[in-house]
Amino acid sequence: MYLESILGLIISSVLRKSLQTKTNLPQWDKVLVIGIFSSIGLVVLDTSTGVNNYLVMCLGHLLVFSLVYIIFKYKEFRFSKPFIFSLLPLIIISFVGNISQWINLDFYNKWNSFFDAAMTFSYVWIGAMWIITKRQRKALENERIKTQELEK
Repeated sequence: MYLESILGLIISSVLRKSLQTKTNLPQWDKVLVIGIFSSIGLVVLDTSTGVNNYLVMCLGHLLVFSLVYIIFKYKEFRFSKPFIFSLLPLIIISFVGNISQWINLDFYNKWNSFFDAAMTFSYVWIGAMWIITKRQRKALENERIKTQELEK
């Protein structure tokens, strides 16, 4: 599936943009650029093979789990944790669904509607977390402006 590769691309791109790694964290910029190109390469590889390629799926999961590990391990990325918390249900459900499909197809087919519903709720979770985070940032910005006005 393309989901893992696209998640890797999104995570790498958002981290590069939000943390401005090109200027602020040049040692991490190279890692994130490699993540972006790896994601694009996985999408191209998955598209060109045309079959359900488990190697590409596993490499996509490895890429996404590596990015999540980096965010939780290194304190430079601590401001990106809310973003990853919003994606974690989708990452976990995708991983469990893909592994169950690979190991036991009958089990996956039996529980397919559950996996579909869980994926739908994970997308709703991402949207809700995005709205909450946006409101919190706006409130913090308003408080910062009020504090600056009081200091004048």
